[in-house]
Amino acid sequence: MDSSIFSPLAWLVAGQFGLYALGWGLLSLILRNERGAVAHWAAFMLLIGLGFLLAANRGAERLWWPYVGSSLAYVAAFAALRRGLELFLRIPPSDRELLVVVGLVSAALVASGPGTDTASLRVTLTYGSLVWMLGSAVAKVAAPAKEEFGWPVLVAIGVPAGLVTAGFSARVVQQLLDWSHPLEMQLSGGINGSLLFAYLCGAAIFNFSFMGLVTVRLVTALRQQARHDALTGLPNRRELETRLADEWQRHQLGGTGFAVLALDLDHFKRVNDVHGHLAGDSVLVQMGQRLRATLGKRDTLARTGGEEFVALLPGADLRAAQVAGERLLASVRGQDFEIDDQSLHLTVSAGLSCAQAGDTRLREVLQRSDEALYRAKDKGRDRLEVAAG
Repeated sequence: MDSSIFSPLAWLVAGQFGLYALGWGLLSLILRNERGAVAHWAAFMLLIGLGFLLAANRGAERLWWPYVGSSLAYVAAFAALRRGLELFLRIPPSDRELLVVVGLVSAALVASGPGTDTASLRVTLTYGSLVWMLGSAVAKVAAPAKEEFGWPVLVAIGVPAGLVTAGFSARVVQQLLDWSHPLEMQLSGGINGSLLFAYLCGAAIFNFSFMGLVTVRLVTALRQQARHDALTGLPNRRELETRLADEWQRHQLGGTGFAVLALDLDHFKRVNDVHGHLAGDSVLVQMGQRLRATLGKRDTLARTGGEEFVALLPGADLRAAQVAGERLLASVRGQDFEIDDQSLHLTVSAGLSCAQAGDTRLREVLQRSDEALYRAKDKGRDRLEVAAG
């Protein structure tokens, strides 16, 4: 490719990557929880843009920065991309491995210099290191990405990354097979026009894809916050109502019944008055964990307010629900709560009701469990009362 044609295209690509870098940089100021990963992606875009900016100045005079400096920028860019992916997917970064590879490749590039006689070596080192960093990154993040986002997202990200890796690999093989003709961007014919266009497309795919991942994670977190109690992490009243409605609908259609346990921590006000609200919060968290661990996988434990909890037991009849209720009470009274190096002995009261054939509204089931809970309180607490009927 004629350098007079290559330079404007390289400037165009550099400007595009610079805009992407600016966007990710601004986003890193907003997304506190994802700041590390997003900042690395901003650095990736910035360094790629810098590489093209330097390469745009290549000419007959082989200066160090346009030839060696641009290659160093590309290597550093993909190192930032890999580390950003690791941070985003909560994988411990393999910094030592990355530093060794980047250090060795960079040292070799610096030693090679900008001369024509070492041009093929620079091309092989640059593209070879990009293949290793991108390929190893995809292999490392595939499992956690699938676990969090599912197969469709993994394929949507993995296929373009695989294509880029394949393209870089083909470049390395092509250079090794034709060592006497360096495949530098500004020298190796019209294919580099297509390569620059591929960079633009690849950058667009990357940005849209990873913006989608960030959005999915944010939406998931917002849904989690909207449907779960901020203190205990348990489902809140809204989520409980949704699950109760599902069970009620199944019950109305002739499916299995369900049971509801209304639970209330006894004398909780004393904990707040004597030990403070932080201690009270700690007790609530411990109680939620203890109750949740006692219930089955299909069961739901929700915090509905203050020291009040509700357990939904799908498919449970009266006998099974009583056994579960007594087990819950025993889990609380059987082990002290630890706060500020002190042990508190606490108990819980519970009211149990089961959905019946004659029920016409879900509210009837809930009201019976509340009334049973009040009886348990009146009869001395630390007991399970079963709703009449």
